[in-house]
Amino acid sequence: MDINLYTPHEKLTRKSFLSMDEQTVEDIFELLKKTRMLKRQTKAGEVIDTLQGKVLAVVNDLPSVRTKASLSLAVKKCGGSLVYLATREERKKSCESVTDILLSLDNFAFDGFFVRTDEKVNFPAVAQKMKRPLICGLTQITNPCQALSDLYTIWEKKGKLADLKLAWVGRCSALTNSVIIGAVKCGMSVAVACPKDAAPDTEVFNTAMQYGDVWMTEDVAAAVKNADVIYTDGFFDLDESERLAHAKELEAFKVTEEVMALANEDAIFMHNLPVYAGLEVSEGVLNSPHAIINEQTENRVYALQAILSLLLK
Repeated sequence: MDINLYTPHEKLTRKSFLSMDEQTVEDIFELLKKTRMLKRQTKAGEVIDTLQGKVLAVVNDLPSVRTKASLSLAVKKCGGSLVYLATREERKKSCESVTDILLSLDNFAFDGFFVRTDEKVNFPAVAQKMKRPLICGLTQITNPCQALSDLYTIWEKKGKLADLKLAWVGRCSALTNSVIIGAVKCGMSVAVACPKDAAPDTEVFNTAMQYGDVWMTEDVAAAVKNADVIYTDGFFDLDESERLAHAKELEAFKVTEEVMALANEDAIFMHNLPVYAGLEVSEGVLNSPHAIINEQTENRVYALQAILSLLLK
């Protein structure tokens, strides 16, 4: 299915947004088209009121400056408001889990819930019990909001999604899992070049293979050959001692000018931030015309607006 031929219907088939795996191709296209529309309206100076009077409850166990800024801006620019719920430390005092919080507050007058946590939660089961929409911002396995935003950025830059090749290089993360699934559902092929001990989630990878062309290797050159998009993520889960221990391994997966030269001439470079310049990517690539990291960051706002506007209406 080609996104450029898809006619949006301004509705989703699911009441929650938990992972890219759960999203149909049509729902992904609905969200991407809505993202584009909201961005165009914003750039045109139009007033957007899709969340007027709506209140979003937020559980944020994994603080991020960019996430907090983009989520707050996304909600407030659409006329809504946010309420940040108990922090992890506050919940420890009352022995309440994320699941407890979501289920106990579901009957309150909130219009939806947004969660970023590394706590083990069966989100599909919880969402099924809830009356209100539940949005997963980040878990140990999935990062669907960022993946949706990145798919939009690729579409915006390339004018299409189908038949593009995306190469993920380096250690894999929750974002890798979401990007792989989202990309293949949109008609892209995906090559993953990573260390054996830092591969994508096995279940997610096997699921992705059912949707399209996905393969994995330790050969960076093979993965990035003729790629339209090269993506890497920061090694933020490694402390300083671990980085030193893995230095040789990580060096082999650094995205350098030489690596970019193996991709298509107009290939774009993407990174989720924060970035460790010189570790997973060279300064030269970061400062080159290939890098579109600032565009990625900006588009988070519009992607979140799209998700919230379609789920909370």
